[in-house]
Amino acid sequence: MGVNLFSLLNLFDLSPEPQMRRMADDMLCVLLADLAADSAFGGVWAAQARIYQSNIFQPDSTGGSVAFNLLMGIGEPESLKPGIVGDFVATTAWRPPEWIPDMARDLDPPMLNRERHRKKSNVFYKCHSMFWKPPEELWRESRSELWLPEDIHEVGLRTERCGEYIVSAAFTPDEDYFGKDSSQATIWFSCLEGRVPVFVNHPQEKNEKSDRKWYWAGNASIPRCLLFNGTVVALFDNSVYSSPDAADFTHAWFPTDRMDEAFRRDEWFLGRVGKAYAALRACGSGNAEMTSGGRWKDREIRIPGPGSAWIGVYGSARADGGFNEFTERVCAMKVNLSPV
Repeated sequence: MGVNLFSLLNLFDLSPEPQMRRMADDMLCVLLADLAADSAFGGVWAAQARIYQSNIFQPDSTGGSVAFNLLMGIGEPESLKPGIVGDFVATTAWRPPEWIPDMARDLDPPMLNRERHRKKSNVFYKCHSMFWKPPEELWRESRSELWLPEDIHEVGLRTERCGEYIVSAAFTPDEDYFGKDSSQATIWFSCLEGRVPVFVNHPQEKNEKSDRKWYWAGNASIPRCLLFNGTVVALFDNSVYSSPDAADFTHAWFPTDRMDEAFRRDEWFLGRVGKAYAALRACGSGNAEMTSGGRWKDREIRIPGPGSAWIGVYGSARADGGFNEFTERVCAMKVNLSPV
């Protein structure tokens, strides 16, 4: 989105044609409204088709976060690195209509955002862009069915957010939906009080390498994922990998060192950040365990096996009362998770 952002700001500021400026204004509103609806606490925490590992842990490092900080007034950025996006955002005369910053800032009452994205694969660039004018074969259904009947897919995206947390998941129509394009896809993403991300993925490599950084970003196999009312379920079929170096396990980012409270009870890993609560549970061919050493000590929950199933439950002091009440509710749930 950063590339589209600074290009449109450039058109708005410099175009001598009033109609072009109006069109740029309209598209800037569409772009930032799209991001604002999937954001909380100044970061975009929604499931997405392309994200790098550094951006997962530091969302303020993305070009979009500059727009949130400077155009929408979501606090002061910790640092504003020199770059094309930052230059245009800092100097533009464009300002969003007030309803867009309001949507980004106001997390109460709780908000549900449902989207439907279209995936272009094989000969098409894999990243969704609302500004790209596709050929007629893509937007006219009768033509697309004749020309490329098996290659145009849609995916639903559901994002739930409130004043304590945001959680988002993508539902893919089949296991082969992304194919080899899964390398940058984050299917399940969440954040507690804007400080602690929590998510699950299938690493594309068994151990993180300095030149790739695909241990936490992307997926070697795509889970069937479903989110509803603060509960998310992900079923992995790890029999077919998109990466030859794929790990023989799935894992969750659950950084207990950044939580106010964290412990394990039975099969559940539970954590509290301020007034936000989260619980994770997994099953597979082995037992889920918290990593006890190395770089990811007390941050990584790992479960071995060719397939695994995960469930995440999110809550808050407002909805559940105290953390103990949330714990009792979660541990009393009847769960039947079967790995694929």
